[in-house]
Amino acid sequence: MVRLYEATGENVHLAVLDGPTPETTTAVYVGRLTGRQSIPTLSRMGGRGPLHTTGVGKALLATRDEPWLEWYFRAPLERETVHSITTEAALRADIARTRALGYATTREEMTLGNVAVAVALPPIDGLPPTHSRSSCTSSGPRSAAWHRW
Repeated sequence: MVRLYEATGENVHLAVLDGPTPETTTAVYVGRLTGRQSIPTLSRMGGRGPLHTTGVGKALLATRDEPWLEWYFRAPLERETVHSITTEAALRADIARTRALGYATTREEMTLGNVAVAVALPPIDGLPPTHSRSSCTSSGPRSAAWHRW
């Protein structure tokens, strides 16, 4: 996390999946470094974020199998901003894109003016299955530098 922060100077988050069932699962932030000139975000250590509107959440969704996703889509996809993905079809397309590219992106879907790039990290031995997958993201202001992807 520190190396990513040093390279970007932007917010860096580490999150794990947490929830008793797929449709109630969220991303729990277990690490956070705040960028020097970052846009304030709603994330905090120990806080929860939705999977469909956060970079860490989308990266984690891309690690889930089809039966898990079917359960996940039983719950509504709440709109956080005007840019949030709120349909199953659109989120499935985004998950497919994430899997193909190897990283997830968000563009003002959770916080206006903020974009993010996130990757799922390999499973961590010794943790319960629901917590064994984590993801890391770097996020920052919507600017020319971030629009390259």
